[in-house]
Amino acid sequence: MVKIDNSLFFQIFNFLVLLWILNLILYKPIRRILAERKQRIEGYLKDIKELGKQIDEEQEEITRLSNEARRMGFEEKEALKQQARKEEERILSEMSTQMEVRIGAMKEQIAGDVAEARKALKGQLDTFARELAVKILGRQVG
Repeated sequence: MVKIDNSLFFQIFNFLVLLWILNLILYKPIRRILAERKQRIEGYLKDIKELGKQIDEEQEEITRLSNEARRMGFEEKEALKQQARKEEERILSEMSTQMEVRIGAMKEQIAGDVAEARKALKGQLDTFARELAVKILGRQVG
């Protein structure tokens, strides 16, 4: 059985003093450190959330700028294509005009050559006719 005497009160007093000393030396600093750590972790989590929001906003901005650049590039490409088509039409028109001039000049030259050939052949027509008649008839034509 447990005897209740003055030593029990002394033991309770010792236990309470020990608790008070341990609280001052060990428990309070540990609780303070844990509270500070909790505050830092909450601060880090808050910073992480804010950085996550910033990343999302910047990602949206990058996507928007990328789409804008793509659209502008497409528009510029189409403008360059249109300009190239106009230049092609101009060059083809110019070449067509030059070819018509050349064809006209060649036709004139051919017509002149044909006229010269006719003149030359007309001068020799009598001679050719006599030679042909001699060959066909087999005798001299007068």
